[in-house]
Amino acid sequence: AVVARAADRALDVFVPTWADEGVVSRLRDLGAEVTVCPREMGTAGDPAYRGLQQAIARGAIPPALPGGDTTRRGYGYDPARARQLLSEAGYPKGVDLELWRTATNVSLARVAQAVQADLEKVGIRVTIVDREAASMREAARSGKADLALLDWWADYPDAENFLYPLFFSGNAGTGGNYSFYHDPETDSLLVRARRTLDDPARVALYRRIDERVYRAAPWLYLWFPVELWAHRPDVRGWDLALIFTGQRWTGVRRTP
Repeated sequence: AVVARAADRALDVFVPTWADEGVVSRLRDLGAEVTVCPREMGTAGDPAYRGLQQAIARGAIPPALPGGDTTRRGYGYDPARARQLLSEAGYPKGVDLELWRTATNVSLARVAQAVQADLEKVGIRVTIVDREAASMREAARSGKADLALLDWWADYPDAENFLYPLFFSGNAGTGGNYSFYHDPETDSLLVRARRTLDDPARVALYRRIDERVYRAAPWLYLWFPVELWAHRPDVRGWDLALIFTGQRWTGVRRTP
């Protein structure tokens, strides 16, 4: 919280009902937005962690950018309904799929295993395919991969650089639309937003697009990475951008 305040960055903190009141009070004094998460009847696990899961990655636009929305209603978790939908789609005995991931990424290896375990509960049997990064991305771009664990790093801090490459139908495959999502209404809204010069109107369009795509669910979002940096007070030129785009900070200097 101290670092976030010094960097003038928003900080959301999720705590259980039994959290130390002194700590919670101090967090609020430092400007943190504290959400107290009660334990839900019949729900296992840490309620604070569950609250965090429910709050992050509810769309393609990072919360720090105009148009990002962490308040929209998240996806529900209903295994019985999922099995029913599979049966109605012609898979009463479930279905076998491959989940491609980058073999060298240890964090995503654990994520892949968690996804595999969750999907097994509804009759989706997942085989994890480990490949080096280039082969995995090529499988996603060509449509060979049933499922793929991917990330997206923007080139500039604007919602357009998330929505247009990932969801415009003309970018299917190699253009960034790895899900091959095709929706004429989304295409029309994206073109309109890119031509809109009025910032509030443009942000409203991007929020509308993000909501539309979120409900269609061509991607299932996991998280937005957050990094905290600290530096000495005599360091100058260490300016953190909203979006990391390969900055080298060649102008960083120490003052006498």
